[in-house]
This record gives sequence, C-alpha cells and structure tokens, in this order.
Amino acid sequence: IKTIECQVDQPHHLDSSEITGLVLVGVMVVVLAAATLLDLYSASTPTRVHYRKGHLQYLLVFSVSHNIQKLFQVTSARSPEVITCLHGIRFLSITWVVLGHQYAYSTSVAQNTIESFKLTKKVAFQVIANADVSVDTFFFMSGLLVSAGLLRRVTSTGKFNVLQYYIHRIVRLLPPIAVTVMLVATVSEMAVGGPASQSYTTYYLKGCRHSWWTDVTFTSNFFFSFLQQMGKTDEAATCLPHCWYTAVDMQLYVFTPIVLLPLCYWPKSRRAWAWVWAWTGASVVVPAVIVGVYHTWPASLLLLNDTEDMLEYNHKVYLMPWCRAGPYIVGIWAGYLLHRSRDSPRITRLSTWQVVVGWACAWVVALAVLLGIARYNYADTPDVVPEMTLTEAVLYGGLHRAAWAAALAWVVLACHWGYGGPVDWILSHPSWQPLSRLTYTIYLTSLPLQFMLLYSTQRPTYYTHLTKIEETCGVLLMSVCAAVVVTLLAESPILGLEKLILHPEKSTKQDKVSSPIQEGEVDVQGVETDLQGVKVDLRVVEVDLHDSKSHLRDTEETSDAKLIEQKQEIGIIHEE
Repeated sequence: IKTIECQVDQPHHLDSSEITGLVLVGVMVVVLAAATLLDLYSASTPTRVHYRKGHLQYLLVFSVSHNIQKLFQVTSARSPEVITCLHGIRFLSITWVVLGHQYAYSTSVAQNTIESFKLTKKVAFQVIANADVSVDTFFFMSGLLVSAGLLRRVTSTGKFNVLQYYIHRIVRLLPPIAVTVMLVATVSEMAVGGPASQSYTTYYLKGCRHSWWTDVTFTSNFFFSFLQQMGKTDEAATCLPHCWYTAVDMQLYVFTPIVLLPLCYWPKSRRAWAWVWAWTGASVVVPAVIVGVYHTWPASLLLLNDTEDMLEYNHKVYLMPWCRAGPYIVGIWAGYLLHRSRDSPRITRLSTWQVVVGWACAWVVALAVLLGIARYNYADTPDVVPEMTLTEAVLYGGLHRAAWAAALAWVVLACHWGYGGPVDWILSHPSWQPLSRLTYTIYLTSLPLQFMLLYSTQRPTYYTHLTKIEETCGVLLMSVCAAVVVTLLAESPILGLEKLILHPEKSTKQDKVSSPIQEGEVDVQGVETDLQGVKVDLRVVEVDLHDSKSHLRDTEETSDAKLIEQKQEIGIIHEE
C-alpha cells in the first residue's frame, strides 16, 4: 500500500460558497413554487384566466406543473415533420456515454487492476474502448437538425436572421450549463463523504471554482492544452470537463451558415455545390493530415504509461472542432436530403435491392469503425501493444468518424422514409420521448454525479462487466432525476421566456389552438430547430381544419375566399 486516505469524523461547517449556493437554490425554488401556484390557481376556473396575461405570463413559464406536463408528454401519432427515430438514438447514445465514463473513471478504485486490464483484450470490449464514437452520434444529429431547420427557414422566408440564429443557440445551451456549474461549485461538496472526499475538495472542487468560466463561454476545449502554463497542475481543469463537447458543438454551429447558406440561396449553382463539397473534403483531410504530420494516435487508445502521447492526441485531435467536423458535416448532408425529400418525394422511393445494400453497408461500416482497431487498442504498455502503421493511422484517423456518421445517416433516412422495419419500431417507440427530451441535461449532470460517487467510495471495488453495468444503471437513474431538476430550473423556463420575448405573436397563435403540453416542446440535443420541437399536434390541426370545412359547408354566406383564408391560417399555425 503506497498511500492511505482517510476521513476523520467532524462536523461540517458551511463555507461562503455553499451558503451562496443554498441561497440561489432557495430563490429558484421560491420562483418555481410561486409560478406553479399561480398556474394552478388561474387554470382552476375560467373567470381567473386574466391572471395568465400581461406581465404574469413571464412568471408562468416557470410553472412546474406546466413544464412537467410538457416534459413527459408522449405522442403516439407519427408525423412526416418529426424524425421519431432520433428519440431512441439520443437516449441510447447518452447511455453509451455514461457507460464509457463509468468504465474509465472507476479504475482508480478497482482492487483487481491486473484482471481488469485483461478484460480489455477481448474484441467485444471495443464497444467500451471505442465508445467515444457515441459523441460523434451527437455531432451528426446536431448537424442534421441544424441544417434541416436552416434550409426550411431560408426556403420559406427567403432570409437568414443572423441575430436570432445565434441568440437561440446561446439561450438553448447556456442556462442548463450555468445552473449545473453553480450546483457543482457550491453545494455538491455537501453530498460527498468518505476516505477520498478530501481529494474532491482539494482537487476537483478547487479547479471547478477557479475555471468554471471556460464551461459557460464554450471555450474549455481550447484551454485544456494550456493548463500547465495556467498553473493548474494540482487541480481539475474545470467544473464540467465533458463540456468540451458543447464547446465544439457551438463552434461548429457558428460556422454552419458559412458552409450551408450558399446552397440555400443558389441551390443550382456549381460554385455553391463545390463550396460545400470542399468543406466536406476538408473535414476528412484535416484530421488525417494532423495524425500523419504529428504521428498522433488516430483514435482514443487504452495504452498504459503513455501520458505524453495521450495528451498530444487530445489536444491536437480529439478536442479540436476541425477534427470533429466530419460527422457534423455528414449530418448537414442528411438534413439536406430530408429537406429535399419534402419537395421531391421520388427521393424517398427506394427499390428492394437499394434498401438491402444500404442496410448491409451501414452495418459493415459501423462494425468496421467500432471493432477495426481491436488489435491495437487494449490496456497494456506500448512495448507490448502493436503499433499501427502510419498509413493505417492516417486512414482510420481521417475517415472513421465521418464513416460512423454515414452509417447513422442511412439508419435515420431509412427509418424516416419507411424502410426501417424493426429498427425503426425500436428507435421510434413513444416511450423514448420523455427520456429523449432529458438527454442534454443528463449529459451535463451525469459526469459530476459520477465524480461525486467516485470520491465517496468507502472501499476498493471489484472491477467486472456486471458491476460496471450495475453502477451505470444507478448513475443513469440519479442523472435522470437530476436532469429533471435542471430542466425545470433552467431549460424549459428560459425557452418559454425566449418565445414570449422574441416570438410573442407565435405564442399567442399557439395558445389559441394547442394545449400547454404542445407548445414549446424542445430538442434535447440543443440544435437550432429540432424538427420535433415547438410543434402543434397534427391531430388538433386536422380537427380544426375539418371543423372549419364543415362550418363553411353549413354556412351559405361563407365564400371560397374565406375557406382559403382559414386554410392559410391553419397552415401558418402548423408551420410554427
């Protein structure tokens, strides 16, 4: 035994940070309680409906009852406007992320370290060792939904609102991050106890309180390579180190209009197509060149005692937006195909052999990406593990993320166009919908919870696949509960305020035709316009349209012009 960590029983005294956190939490709880009581009171009888108007409507967006109803709504009706298979893909992907984190971070408390290394040598373990492609799934979905929404808006309006585009993204992503950072930096220490709890305060919490600003400014991925120069050698890098993903996603989001707008305004221009293809090629060539020039790892490897190479790979490849753009741009192309299929249904008509070939290629490519480096990717020292040739490293490093996204693109398009079969039935099942809406906040809260549990460990654990799965299930359950809290505190209310402030006319129109459940349903991955979000129930619109037609037939004084006007009004509401 080289070191011993222990904890002496003594009373815990609240410091200024914890007091500040408790006060802020108390204020937020009071606001939620007041909004919920007002919502229930004003909705109890028709005579009190005036309480829901004026300045009080800005308080009502914090109503817990209203937001819980939206959060856990389940809609079984299928709609061409909603990519239902993304519900299942989202939650399964975040489960994969949490599972990978649990395997990675719990090795420090394993009592059977040598045996745990042996587990990594089986080919099937690449599902864990190569789990970071699950993050590429989120990059792909983000690119898909952003491009589909941007194309639809520019096509319908003929213009691109730059300010609204970026404000919506910040409003969508920042408040949940800020609340999570606040909770971690202030009150999280109160839930940690055990022999290793002192390290939580002196290492993780110390770095969190010094570098929280990198999380909320979406810049942490650029600062990780300068931690030593910043004097951060004895503390954690930040509160939410996994928010390098939100930083990269935001950076890619910023540049999406530059890539896509020429194709929006000049869809038949060869120069516009050449421009998009050039960016597509660069997303594959750039990481390949970096891997080749610097001789870095092509992917995240499990090599032991090779910290220098690991850090070089992270700082030059893994965390950089120009090396993670491949799956994002594949998502942009998938969004373009979905957009085009609305106006050209013939794109969606595939023959049997095309469907068979598509599914076969998707499976082969996905398995090749996932299992293809098993010979080089297991826990052992570099002198034991074979080294990839430079050609192999360049090809895999440049292609594997975009290839993974291409396989996913087929899955999404096939499921959405009716060729998914049992895969679509599983991924599109309505039971995924509430969990899908929570995916973003699950991502934010899961790793801090895993750190809190890790530093609260009472004794060494036995490292097996079964124990890791059990721990992951526990973390997921806790993360879902924490995600609901963060969603009610920061996500749903802020999106409601955004609608009221930036789109008051839309809120008014939707109030006339939809229930509180139907308005403001949001994309959990944080894209600009999720095709499933902020939608009106199609069944309600169809009923309204049917009622309008029946009324017009029964009323002789109603003219054809009035019918057209009402149809247009319903169409506008549906589009919003």
